[in-house]
Amino acid sequence: MVTEIGNVRKIEEKGLMWKTREVEFLANSDNDARFRVYHKYSIDRMAKNGEDVEEVYNQLREYVGKNQKVVLTYRQPLRVWPWRAKTRNLIQGVKPLESRLGAGRSNETDILKDGRGFLKPLL
Repeated sequence: MVTEIGNVRKIEEKGLMWKTREVEFLANSDNDARFRVYHKYSIDRMAKNGEDVEEVYNQLREYVGKNQKVVLTYRQPLRVWPWRAKTRNLIQGVKPLESRLGAGRSNETDILKDGRGFLKPLL
């Protein structure tokens, strides 16, 4: 299993014959468009690994368009059948990212750029 941190940008059902649920994920999202990296994920319709497909789908829909960072857990099988998913990145679970900085901080990305453009954490 692999994890990714970022924001859920879009979730949709695709396909004419086989409806699959596809997710667009903004990894390491900053306000600066130069550093935005979008990844595509799928929700496996068959739930072969014990995940609750409807619960994962509803959790993802809850985070769409919000500025809430989430931790996405997924796996990458060798191949995927087209009636199950469009990508090899199959979502297994999602949960909100907890702040590790303690009270008084808005989130884990409390950083500033120094005068030279480098990022430095707020301590």
